[in-house]
Amino acid sequence: AKTPADKFDLLYAYTYHLKVYDVWLHDNEGGMEGIVKDLANMWKRLLGNDDNKLGIDAEYTRPGVIQLLQDFKREIESACSEPPLKFIFQ
Repeated sequence: AKTPADKFDLLYAYTYHLKVYDVWLHDNEGGMEGIVKDLANMWKRLLGNDDNKLGIDAEYTRPGVIQLLQDFKREIESACSEPPLKFIFQ
């Protein structure tokens, strides 16, 4: 993906898939901290772009994505993991 809009589309699809099919969160051998941290950092960088650059609507799409990420954060951070997982996307 070359443009911020393309990156947004791919990252949204990937994150949505991880949220819906969350068996990876509950059945793993540990070592998920890096993946979760990298995903949060990608979102943090991407959401630093304005809505036009991301090709999204400011009234509905951005707030909807933020809510999805907050729900995802809650799920990740409430999972039994040692060390506890942190999803800091903002």
